[in-house]
Amino acid sequence: MKTRMILLLAALVPLFTSCVEKEKHINVSPGQLHGEWIQTGTQKYWTYNSDGTGNKVDKSEFDDGDENNGDFEWSVRQDELRHVFHGRQGNQSIPKNYTVTSITSTSMKWKDEYDRTMTFSKVNTL
Repeated sequence: MKTRMILLLAALVPLFTSCVEKEKHINVSPGQLHGEWIQTGTQKYWTYNSDGTGNKVDKSEFDDGDENNGDFEWSVRQDELRHVFHGRQGNQSIPKNYTVTSITSTSMKWKDEYDRTMTFSKVNTL
């Protein structure tokens, strides 16, 4: 009887695990990011240059030294977008990683390591 129960459970396990939706990964090319983007609901502008540099400016905060503003280097591999901000917190380089969940020529969504989603609209193409 115990053996039958174990066999029954072993047969049911694949059914339950196959119902779990697997996370879909997209391939983002660097060219899709080039340009200036505004974060929805904010005055935060993100600029992605073709040479892998960028800049983030919160136009609601006019202090260039504010940690919400600054230059960064960026790279993308599949759906992983990496920013490295320089000169913050004692001149340290601060990496921040995001997962791009969707991107078109005019809109982009990503999520951070805490599963917070951010949406963007493209303002300019560089």
